[in-house]
Order: sequence, then structure tokens, then C-alpha cells
Amino acid sequence: PKFPIRITKELARLIAHTFADGCLSINKKGHAHLYYYNTSQVLIDQFKKDINYTFGNFKVYESINKGVPFLSLPAPIALIFLSKIKKFGSKVCRIPNFIFQSSKQIKSAFLKAIFDDESSVSWRRNNRRIELCLANKGFLTDIQRLLSEININTTKIYYKNQRGFNSYYFYIRNFHNIQKYHELIGFDHTQKSRKLKQIIRNPGRKSYAKGETEKLILEKLAKRNLNSNKLAKLLNRDNSTINFWLNKLKKKHKIEHIKIRKLKYGREIIWGLKWSAKN
Repeated sequence: PKFPIRITKELARLIAHTFADGCLSINKKGHAHLYYYNTSQVLIDQFKKDINYTFGNFKVYESINKGVPFLSLPAPIALIFLSKIKKFGSKVCRIPNFIFQSSKQIKSAFLKAIFDDESSVSWRRNNRRIELCLANKGFLTDIQRLLSEININTTKIYYKNQRGFNSYYFYIRNFHNIQKYHELIGFDHTQKSRKLKQIIRNPGRKSYAKGETEKLILEKLAKRNLNSNKLAKLLNRDNSTINFWLNKLKKKHKIEHIKIRKLKYGREIIWGLKWSAKN
């Protein structure tokens, strides 16, 4: 391999793909093996390009096992991976600290590779979501944390038993979270990318998770004072819904009337954060 080997988005993708659909081990004879399996030719081709970009231009061995294309990589690359990340087993691996400490671009590349390999995208009339299901709850928690660091919220982690195996999963729901995923991460996997674009083009009613309406109102009012009509348009909600949450936030002493403005017919309340009137 060519040196130095730097932490780049290409290396982040390689590590993530190895965690997800890869196999890295040392056999009883001490031989290191690194394989990557995937039915998507797009992801196979991207993996080869990332290998050549990161480790040098050489021919990667390709074959098919039980109908699934795979790549076999030279032992030195497997040993380099193992020198920095000790455990690649599907039930024990964790995201390394240098990924958490990296740039937003590298975090996004790592997440994209994981979701390309392991997620599913649902685009139905009342069921628009991205699901990630793994056997490793700790690794799934790490992914949830990485998503939160780029401001993408998920559901809580759920448990299910699939054919006698323990599985853990969460969803990315609600249009604003899916839209952030689309803008910051996205998919290279052709079918998943197409379904995600369908959701973006046809979002249905933009729903919010529990507590997110309050959070979004506070975020909007932190930027500038607004009336309920403007807030309703920004959040795609009825005025009655927005007024309900405004009054709730007022009771919690988080917002207040900044001023009452006279209109030709009636009046309107201008809302702001509780502290804004004192600044």
C-alpha cells in the first residue's frame, strides 16, 4: 500500500462497508482475509475505486459466491484495518473514535456506506421512512449518535426476533429528518436512492415526532419574532395547531407576547422567546 494513509471519505466508506457487508478475519494458519459482498454493481465498483484511491492502483480480485458478487483484497490491507480497529465481527464491532472526531463530510460518507448496505427505504402512502436493522445494538446506538451529530433524529431503538436471531432497529421518520438525510447523506444504491427521491417529491403530510413541534417553534423564534400565521406556514400546520403549542410554551414560560399589532380587522400577536424582550 502507498503511505501515508489518511482518513478520507473514501477510507471511511471502506471501513463502513467492511463492518456492514464485509468479512475480515485471520484463519488458524495466520492468514488475513478481507472480502466485500454485495449484489449492487454500483457499490462493488465504488468499493474498488475507493480501494485504489486509498491504497494504490492495483487489480482487485473479483468473483461470485452463490450468486453474490464479491471482492477479495490483499492481506496487507486487512492487517492495516485490524491494526486500527480490533473487532469487525457483526455482533461486537463499534464505530471507532476517529470517525466521531472527523469532519462532517467523513461522517456522512461513513453513514452513507452503512445505509447503502444495511437499510431499507419504504415509500407507501402512509409509511414513508428509512429503517436500519442490525444484530448489534451497540453499533446501532453508535450510528444513532453519529446521525444526531449532524442533526438527524431517529426513533428509539426497537427489538425484534427474526427467525430465532435477535435484531435491533430504528426508523428515520418525519419529512424534515428524511429531507436532512437526503441533503446530507443520501444513497449510492440505485433502488434506495430512487425510493428516497420519491419520498422527497411526494412527502404527503409533513408530520413531526413527539416534542418536535415545540422544538421547531423555538428554533424559528430564536431567529426572529413571528406571528402564529407565519409559524403555521413555515411548519405546514393549521393555525389552531400552532396556537395550541404556542399557548403550551407560554405556560412553560419559554415564550411570550413581544407585542400586539393592530390590523385592519382585529389584531395579531407577535411571539418571541422569553428572553428576547430582555436583550
